[in-house]
Order: sequence, then structure tokens, then C-alpha cells
Amino acid sequence: MTIVVDHDTNSVIWCHDKHGKEVLSDFFELLTPEQRESIECISADGARWIAACIEELS
Repeated sequence: MTIVVDHDTNSVIWCHDKHGKEVLSDFFELLTPEQRESIECISADGARWIAACIEELS
């Protein structure tokens, strides 16, 4: 499962029943360029695919 949380509001803003780079990419593709640029901090576990996805798409 993939869950994206807004840490400022403590609310879930997106979730998916699967995980992986393609799934997380789906989330980032929903965002406008302005929304991507407004992301200040990302927290995640140590999975390399998460870091790779964030570097490519955030």
C-alpha cells in the first residue's frame, strides 16, 4: 500500500492499494508543476525506488 500524507494537516491526501515506483509516479503525475514545487519535505522509508521516483518527479 502507498499512502501520501500532508504532514501540515495530518491528513491522507492520496492512497493506492499497491506500491512501487510506478504507483508513486502516478501520484506525482496528478500534481501541477506549482504543486510539485510547493513540496518542502518528503519523508519515506529507505526504499531506493522511492528516492529515485522523488528525484525524477518532484
